[in-house]
Amino acid sequence: MLRLSIALLFALGMIAGGAFAYAPAPHGTLAAQAAQEPVDPVEPTDPVEDPDAEPTEPTEPMEPTEPMEPTEPTDPSAPADDAATAEEPAVVFPIEDIMSTIVRNDQLVEFYSALMAANVDMMLDPNMEYTVFAPSTDVFLEMAHDALRTQDALAYYIVSGSYSYEDLRALAMDAEDGIATLMTLQGNDLTIEIIGDVLFVGGIAQITQADIPAQNGFVHVIDTLIQPTGTIGTGG
Repeated sequence: MLRLSIALLFALGMIAGGAFAYAPAPHGTLAAQAAQEPVDPVEPTDPVEDPDAEPTEPTEPMEPTEPMEPTEPTDPSAPADDAATAEEPAVVFPIEDIMSTIVRNDQLVEFYSALMAANVDMMLDPNMEYTVFAPSTDVFLEMAHDALRTQDALAYYIVSGSYSYEDLRALAMDAEDGIATLMTLQGNDLTIEIIGDVLFVGGIAQITQADIPAQNGFVHVIDTLIQPTGTIGTGG
């Protein structure tokens, strides 16, 4: 009887233990329960303030910049401003020899034609200097005649040496009698004198345009014709 009671107790224990072992957990394992439970959020911690640090001033907001106006497109074919406003250089003729200087002067066209017709240019040495006393075209046309268009007559208007107007005045003032003489291509002397304050060439002609420069001398325009005999006309 005692053995039967022990066996029953043992059987009941086994049955109870097995039922307990296979009973499902009411809410799963502890790890599953921990996963399902919500986690409280972590509150942010205040930044640690340095007691020795100086407080920084807040920076001022930047002012907005104004938008740039669009520039007008340039015409590539238009000239640059500097080129458009630049002044054109003046035309400067190079200083030329005596004959080229005479022909360029509008007042001496007729005189130049007479010199060329009489071959006076052939008498000039390109290595020498000369001074020409050239009557203006008006004077030459009014007073000249055939005898004054010969080589000898025209060569009297050219002297050897380069003399400016001041050179001529100095020659006359330095002369003992106030009359200086220059040798012409024609072979005679040509007088240069000062009467009062007026310079005379050949005794009668006055210079109306002085010091026209040439590479090998000067040209002076005179107001009348001159000849070795001193018998030609009077000043204009």
